[in-house]
Amino acid sequence: MNEIINIKDYLKENFDKTTEIIEIKNKNIPIYLKQKYSIYKTMICDKDCLLLISKDNKILIKQLLKHIEQFNALGYEHIVFCFKNINTEQRKRLLDYKIAYIIPYIQIYLPFIYLSINEKYKKEITINTFSPSTQLVYIEILLNQSENIEINEIIQKTKLSRMTINRAMRELIQLGVVYTNGKNTRKEYKRLEKEKYWFIGKKYLKSPVKKAIWINQEKIDEVYAGDSALEHLTMMNAFEYKVYAIDKRNIDKYISYEIPEQSQNCCKVEIWNYDPQLFADENNNVDIISLYSSFMNLDDERVHIELEELMEEYLNDRIRKV
Repeated sequence: MNEIINIKDYLKENFDKTTEIIEIKNKNIPIYLKQKYSIYKTMICDKDCLLLISKDNKILIKQLLKHIEQFNALGYEHIVFCFKNINTEQRKRLLDYKIAYIIPYIQIYLPFIYLSINEKYKKEITINTFSPSTQLVYIEILLNQSENIEINEIIQKTKLSRMTINRAMRELIQLGVVYTNGKNTRKEYKRLEKEKYWFIGKKYLKSPVKKAIWINQEKIDEVYAGDSALEHLTMMNAFEYKVYAIDKRNIDKYISYEIPEQSQNCCKVEIWNYDPQLFADENNNVDIISLYSSFMNLDDERVHIELEELMEEYLNDRIRKV
C-alpha cells in the first residue's frame, strides 16, 4: 500500500496535483499476470496509462516485452512498469528497448511523451541563463512579498504546467535561492530573503526581448516596456515614441502594420519570449525585473544606474515618486 502512495505522490509532484490511481479488475487479464503485478490505471499528460507494479522486482527484458504485447492486445496502449530499484545495466536495457518505467523519487522514463526525469543526476545540470519558464517562476517568487512559496499560486499566475514549474523549482534549488522543508506531499518551498535572492539570481536573467519592430501606430493597447516603462518608473526623460511589449504568440496582430524603420506617428513593439502582461503593474508597465533584464544588453551607464536604483528601492520596500 505504501508503494502505491509513493507512486501517487511522485506523480502528483511532477504532473498533476489531482492525479488519481485506480486499481484494475479485468477478468480478461491472465491470472499469472495478476500474480506478477499489482495493476492500476492513471492519467499522465492526458494519456491513459496502465501501471504495472512489480511484486518481485525482477526485470527480464524479453518477459517485459511479452507482457507489453499481452496488455496491448487487451486494449491498454501505454504500459508503465513500476519498480522499487534497478541497477545500471537494467536501466540501460530498459532505455534501449524504450520500456516506460517509474521508480518513485529516483526516475521517470515515459518515451510516449518524450520524458525522462532522473533525480540522481539533477545536480549535475549546468545553468548558464534561465529559460523563459524558469525566469517567469523566478520573477513571480521575487514579486511575491512572502518568503513562502505556493506552487498552486505560481501555476495560476504564470499559466505554466506543474511539471514545468517543478523543473524550474529544481533549478532554483540548485542555485541556492530556494530551499525545501519536509518531504513528498509535505514538502514546503521557501526563498531566501529578497536581497540575497536577487543578488544570486540576477546573473542568470536573460532579456525577454526576442526582437523589436516599428509599426505605423502611435499608441496600441499593450503594456509599456523599454524606454517608455523606464520613463514612467524613473527620472529618465520622455522619448518621442512609445515602446510596448507583446507576447511572441501575438505578433500576428501587428505584423501588417510593421514599417522598416522609425518614422513619424509610429511606436516600437518589443516581441517577448513570454507574456509581458503577466506581472504588469497597475499603470500598465511591465514588471521591474523583466524591465531590468530587457536592458541587460544595452551599453548605457545612465540607464543601468537608474535600473539599479529602481531595484534597490523595490528590495527595500521603498516607492519612488516620479
